[in-house]
Amino acid sequence: MHSHPGLVETVRANLARGAGAETIRECFRKGYEDLVFENAPQYAVVLKRLATGSLPVLVHCSGGKDRTGLFSALFLTILGVPHDTVLQDYLLTNQYVLREPELSRTVKGIEQALGVPVSPEVIAPLLGAEREFLDAAFEAIRRRSGAFDNYQRSSLHVNDDMLRRLRDRVLDE
Repeated sequence: MHSHPGLVETVRANLARGAGAETIRECFRKGYEDLVFENAPQYAVVLKRLATGSLPVLVHCSGGKDRTGLFSALFLTILGVPHDTVLQDYLLTNQYVLREPELSRTVKGIEQALGVPVSPEVIAPLLGAEREFLDAAFEAIRRRSGAFDNYQRSSLHVNDDMLRRLRDRVLDE
């Protein structure tokens, strides 16, 4: 998955100015709205691989919660998983990244990567998966595409045949 330089740079600039958690949350809300469309070509490639390539496949990004978390939510939605279940799956990230000793290690890594200190108040939106981020992405899809099915077909290039192949390959009866 490709990085999202706009989001990274916006967060870095806001952290350098001493922005609080709500400003960082707003960066992520806006970032997720953009990610669903900016990364759609890469998501489409991964979906095609899942439909036609060898399995299993490891999908990842540098952080694992934003681009990959969003892709996973989109993929589960394509497969017909109920939205509440998709949201619960997305929020599982918090059980693993917002606990010690992983939290301290990750904070140090983020501080090194961004080149600025990270205050405790911005840890949750920076590291955690928040419902409002995923909600912003799905709302952007509704706003710009009209419906998830339109986005799935036009932006992710998942037609009926590909959908059938994906479901046959990854779902248990």
